[in-house]
Amino acid sequence: MAKATKYDEQDTTGLIKVCRDGEELYVHPTTLDAHKQAGWKEAE
Repeated sequence: MAKATKYDEQDTTGLIKVCRDGEELYVHPTTLDAHKQAGWKEAE
């Protein structure tokens, strides 16, 4: 199996997109509240 690189497409199935200061992350639903408390907002 080939080693993944940062350019490979990532599977974000089941994750929630959040954003802050122009940066975007995909987080697991169980960590959404913690990310919101840290200033992240759920992306639309």
